[in-house]
Amino acid sequence: MWRAVLSLGLLVTVTACGGDEETVRPESATAATTDCVGYGCSDALDAQLNEQESAANEQALSVAEPGGDTATFPDGLQVTLVAVEVPDPEVFRQQKDGEQPLVLTTRWANTGDQAIEFPSGPLAVTAQLLAGPNGFDSTLYGVGGPDTDLPARIVPGSTFDYRTYYSVPDTSVLEFVFSPDSSTYPASTFTEVETLLP
Repeated sequence: MWRAVLSLGLLVTVTACGGDEETVRPESATAATTDCVGYGCSDALDAQLNEQESAANEQALSVAEPGGDTATFPDGLQVTLVAVEVPDPEVFRQQKDGEQPLVLTTRWANTGDQAIEFPSGPLAVTAQLLAGPNGFDSTLYGVGGPDTDLPARIVPGSTFDYRTYYSVPDTSVLEFVFSPDSSTYPASTFTEVETLLP
């Protein structure tokens, strides 16, 4: 008889504990789902946050304003649009009929205290030149020669120049969308680039 009562007492205790857990668990799970904020809550939210962060980090710069020719990134990399020129025809003469050939020179500087490593293989450099009031995409050409390749790294205090060649349908308005590596750096948009024409 004592054994039966003891078993009944344990059964009630276990049931009572289990019952409490059943009531608490769904509420806390629901609260965690509805109150979850930031990265790690869901893939959809992570994608949305990444897009918002990227848009917030994009730089809009006017080369006609002081300092508007330089994009600065958190790791100390600075990219300055230093020249927009008509290229030497011995170097580049692939422009389309009726279009203007142009070469844009950017100067990359490491102003930080650590070397900036670039991934091996081709970088996903964004170098889009939009031409005319309607922003037509200019044709970018891969031209070998000086200053058209990127190094493996850039050490603190050093600089290098990087040139991109285009066939441009309309030079009246030029906008340059640039990222040193689109997988790592947000794009910077340089406006009023036509003011740098010779």
